[in-house]
Amino acid sequence: MVFVATNVTLLAGASMFLLPKFDPDEIVSLMSEATLLMGVLTF
Repeated sequence: MVFVATNVTLLAGASMFLLPKFDPDEIVSLMSEATLLMGVLTF
C-alpha cells in the first residue's frame, strides 16, 4: 500500500514528509502543510 500512495503522490506532483519514527508532536506540526495522512494500521 505504501508504494501505491507514493506513486500517486509523485504522479500528482505533490510532496511527502517521510519521518524516521512516529513523533506525534512533529506530525501535528506538519498537518497544516499536509492534505493527506498515511499511517500504518496496528492492532
